[in-house]
Amino acid sequence: MEDIDTSRRLARRRMGWLSFSALLIEAAVLLAGIFLGGPIFAVNLAAAAPILTGLFWAQAAIVGAYLGVRLTEALKK
Repeated sequence: MEDIDTSRRLARRRMGWLSFSALLIEAAVLLAGIFLGGPIFAVNLAAAAPILTGLFWAQAAIVGAYLGVRLTEALKK
């Protein structure tokens, strides 16, 4: 039973870090596009802003959910 709990905990930790890393990479790419891109990139970014905002919120929720589970496990012990 403890083996399953340990593997689940590690899987949640990996998923949280994967989502966090994807969030940072997407933010870095967007910042690079803002500073290095031209006016066409700015227009496309303005058009895709609602979708990107939703994507960022979803990834932040995933990271928060996995970290929240980890916090409750630590408080329970």
